[in-house]
Amino acid sequence: MKKIMTFLIAAALAATMVACTANNQSSSSSSSEPSSSISESSEPSEDESSESEPEVEVPEANKALGDVITAARDQEINDAFGIIMSKDDPQAQMIGEMLGVSYDDMEAFALSVSPMNVKAYGVAIIKPVEGKGEAIATALKTWVENQQKSFENYLQDQYEIAKAATVETLDDGTIVLVMSENGADVQSAIVEGLKK
Repeated sequence: MKKIMTFLIAAALAATMVACTANNQSSSSSSSEPSSSISESSEPSEDESSESEPEVEVPEANKALGDVITAARDQEINDAFGIIMSKDDPQAQMIGEMLGVSYDDMEAFALSVSPMNVKAYGVAIIKPVEGKGEAIATALKTWVENQQKSFENYLQDQYEIAKAATVETLDDGTIVLVMSENGADVQSAIVEGLKK
């Protein structure tokens, strides 16, 4: 009896799927729009996306630091890794926690970090509030050490990048983190960009 009931339920489900498929095919063939427009229309328009994600206000000092990072990287990296320049950015809390830093301890900042542990990547420029420079530098160095440990027996090419990472405090107290391919070049470009 159980086998017969299972068979009847499976047959009913199969009939329903065939009917739905037939309905979709007949309605799409009678539609005046090409079928490719269906997938396009499922993406939100610019108006819809701007309504769902409020625009984040970026302080001018943070934008200037973000511009320095953008100028120091190539287009591929700029496209791959966004830059956090506001504590109201949807990813700001996660990135701050990853790095072990508090936005209250920063006068100005621009952070760009791989949120996934498959790429050793992190570039940050932080101008700490008075008295917080050492705490921020220590947190960033700890993050670098954790990344090195994470990649040491996992992805050798990423480990080499993490191993070459630098955390430098400049003469004016600005802290620069660079964990990136061509890290020395990126570091030099950031330091030069900050002088402008």
